[in-house]
Amino acid sequence: MQRLYERYLRAESFRKALVYQKRYLLLLLGGFQECEQATLCLIAHMGARPAPPVARNRPLGRFRAAVRVVIAVSRVCTAPDPEPSGGTSQDPERSLTEYIQHLEKVQQRLVGVRPGERHQGDGR
Repeated sequence: MQRLYERYLRAESFRKALVYQKRYLLLLLGGFQECEQATLCLIAHMGARPAPPVARNRPLGRFRAAVRVVIAVSRVCTAPDPEPSGGTSQDPERSLTEYIQHLEKVQQRLVGVRPGERHQGDGR
C-alpha cells in the first residue's frame, strides 16, 4: 500500500510540474505575442507594409530540412569523443584566468595600446 501511495505522490508531483511548465510557457508566448503586436503597430505607423509571403515549394523545403538533420546527426555520431584524460583537463580557475588574459590582450589590440603599456584610466 505504501508503494502505491509513493507512486501516486510521484505522479502527482510530475503533473504539478507539467501544469507549472504549461503556465510558464503560455505566459512566455503571451509576452512574445504582445511584442509582436507592438512591433507590427510600429511598422504600420512608419508606413511600411510587410512583404507578401513568397510562395515556396514546401515539399522541397521539407526535404532539404530533413537532409540537413540527417547530415547533422551523422556528424554528431561520427565525431571523435573528447578524451577525458590527457592535457586537456585543466584547473577551471586557471583556464578562466587564461581566458581573461586573452580578452585583455584583444581589448588592448582594439584600443591600440601595446602589451607593455597601460591605457590611461586603467588604474592598474
